[in-house]
Amino acid sequence: MTKSEYPENKIIGFFINQRAGLKRDINYKDIIKSAQRAFYELNYEVIIFDEIYLDEVGEVDLLRYDSDIKEILKYSDTKKAELILCAVGGDGTFNLLVNRTIAHLIPGLFIKFAFWGIGTVNVFSLEFNLPNKIEGVLKLIQDNKVRSFQLWDFEFINDSDEQKIWYCLMFSSIGIDAEALENVNIKRKRQFGKKAIVIQGFKDLVCTVLYDDRNKRKIKIHCFDEIIFANWVVFSNISYYAGKFKLFKISDPSDQLFEVIIQLESPGLFFLTGYLGFWILMVISLLFRLKQVPLSILKSLRLFRTMQVEKIQIQSVHEIQLQIDGDAIGRCSELRIKPGPQIQILI
Repeated sequence: MTKSEYPENKIIGFFINQRAGLKRDINYKDIIKSAQRAFYELNYEVIIFDEIYLDEVGEVDLLRYDSDIKEILKYSDTKKAELILCAVGGDGTFNLLVNRTIAHLIPGLFIKFAFWGIGTVNVFSLEFNLPNKIEGVLKLIQDNKVRSFQLWDFEFINDSDEQKIWYCLMFSSIGIDAEALENVNIKRKRQFGKKAIVIQGFKDLVCTVLYDDRNKRKIKIHCFDEIIFANWVVFSNISYYAGKFKLFKISDPSDQLFEVIIQLESPGLFFLTGYLGFWILMVISLLFRLKQVPLSILKSLRLFRTMQVEKIQIQSVHEIQLQIDGDAIGRCSELRIKPGPQIQILI
């Protein structure tokens, strides 16, 4: 169905992750009241989902979450309404909403997505300069300006031959920073934010260097009829990565191409030099407000390679951790990435 077939009815679903990011005093009842009051006269129906998690650890109850998704999709289809789904949380919260919506999509239903970043990093908000207050988010929805956004299809297989597909919006990586996201304590992450992830990453880095097993870190990349061996790989559909660090001057999220940064395979000391060098350059670029991280320095030392690709295949002798949009998704021994569907996001 086209937009013109939905001239009047609009439904807005807010999916709120109350455990996202740092501890903060946010009155979610006020959010609900503000949203309902703002859209009442515009004939928008507001529906709130604010009980996403199962326990204090933060494990997502997918059965319950999927039930909420199916409910609002079916209701919107019955009403013949345009549906706007707004994720309130971090980048992972937004990714989860998009993935579970696509999994249960009803053909012909017109859907737009919106994001209010209150998480630990909120890279998507940084990339598109999105508002961080409820008033700005409500105005964003009212203005109704959309942009097409290319998702990336991550198909990964583990040692048990279990195959999974997950869509990436912004960025992904396999290797040591993905391990840090998997190993970090959820409560510490909520209390200390990015600092907790950095500390965990440093611990994992020390362990990797002290107990160096190159085969466990060895990643085999198939791209452009070339085979590349690596220790760490970053994929990006946008300019920013892991916060306010800008890796690329310009990134078009709808061009069916994504950026790849590869740390080439090296033994412990050189691996340490390359990895620390990458993050030191990230910090320098932030402190001196550079337009982007000067990765050319590491490339000239033959520690890193960068490329722009449409699809790529990765293999590993041992299972390696995969993170997508700031959340550890799972371990895999084989990964294939290719363009996925496009979605409409309010920007």
